[in-house]
Amino acid sequence: MMLDLPPPPPALEEVILHRTSDGEAVRMLGFVAFGDAGDLAKLEAAAQKASLPNSRVEQDDPESMILFPPAQPRAATLDLYHRALKGEFGKLRVELLLVTVKDAADGIDFDSEVRAYVPQAVRED
Repeated sequence: MMLDLPPPPPALEEVILHRTSDGEAVRMLGFVAFGDAGDLAKLEAAAQKASLPNSRVEQDDPESMILFPPAQPRAATLDLYHRALKGEFGKLRVELLLVTVKDAADGIDFDSEVRAYVPQAVRED
């Protein structure tokens, strides 16, 4: 008897970086951008086009959080981040949302394990 089985799920494409301070592997969950509303709207439109979840928080310093779902291709997620860093969407200050690979192994507690880092605090290798 032949069984028609569904194809296996695609492999998860986690974005793994390394902290420059100690070389520890960290998983990039997304990034937060701070700036004026018009520049953030441009970033959010690009995130939606790339099918990346995003949300805006209006405070004294408006911010937009862009998240990287594990099933999203690594190149697509890093592309948006690099474009934001280069100023394509305007003058934005960007911080990465990172968790150590060790802490993520048993699930991620966003409140206690995820930290924001400036881009200079990590290297892509």
